Amino acid sequence: MSDDEFERIVTLFRENVRRAALCWLCSPADAEDVTQEVFLKLYVTSKRFESDEHIKAWLLRCTKNKCTDLLRSRKYRDYTPLDSLYDIAAPEPNNDRADGLDTAVLRLSGNLRITLYLHYYEGFSVGETARLLNISVPAVKLRLMRARAKLAEILTAEKENDNGL
Repeated sequence: MSDDEFERIVTLFRENVRRAALCWLCSPADAEDVTQEVFLKLYVTSKRFESDEHIKAWLLRCTKNKCTDLLRSRKYRDYTPLDSLYDIAAPEPNNDRADGLDTAVLRLSGNLRITLYLHYYEGFSVGETARLLNISVPAVKLRLMRARAKLAEILTAEKENDNGL
């Protein structure tokens, strides 16, 4: 891969990788570290890619693996950054409703949050999401159903709190 091609790929997919890592880790510093590691792995790989979508899927799969490794490490289990628990993994919202939805998404458990992120934010199909997460298609569908139900519960509770009920 040429340096120009590498720079094009980094420019094109850097935010996707960073947001996915942030969604998994809930730590901006760790997400940046993982992003750099993923692109370093891309730079040294000799793998040939068929298309930009193939590269994106490979990058997000590497991101998942790096995040999983970090979460399993002893260092990470002993340290939880409290100041970064509510960073938004998605682009800045344009309205209050979107802001409430993004905040509600961050309150989901890790498995539900990342499945929802890959499917709705990144636009991967259920089958592609299953391959990226190394789970079955029914498991993805179940996680999406549970995530939507949990989001509805969270948003309904927030609406009731806002209305003073």
